[in-house]
Amino acid sequence: MSQELERPVLFNFTCMEMTNNSSAGVPAASSARLPHITSPSLSQVKHHVHLAGENAIEFDPASSQWAFDQMAKQVRNYSSGYDRMHSLTLLRLGDAFVKQASLEKLGNFASRL
Repeated sequence: MSQELERPVLFNFTCMEMTNNSSAGVPAASSARLPHITSPSLSQVKHHVHLAGENAIEFDPASSQWAFDQMAKQVRNYSSGYDRMHSLTLLRLGDAFVKQASLEKLGNFASRL
């Protein structure tokens, strides 16, 4: 709750599917990505701001188990208390998203959260 505004504040951060390791289908990058996730989460706990997350890159749900695994790991890294992950949004979904195999993978992912 923002004391100045007297309204709830939610910090929505991207990169939830990213790791520092470019293997197992994870796209290569020129920077370490995990510090970009952990730093904001530590700040939101310190300042009592709720945290939400989203993916940063497009992926095919049917063939990108690495993305689901990393997002589940990120979501579970937060407690069930005040600093829990409040929501996760999937962005940049292509046409493959509506295929049966993709929807099954999404269902499996959602049941793990």
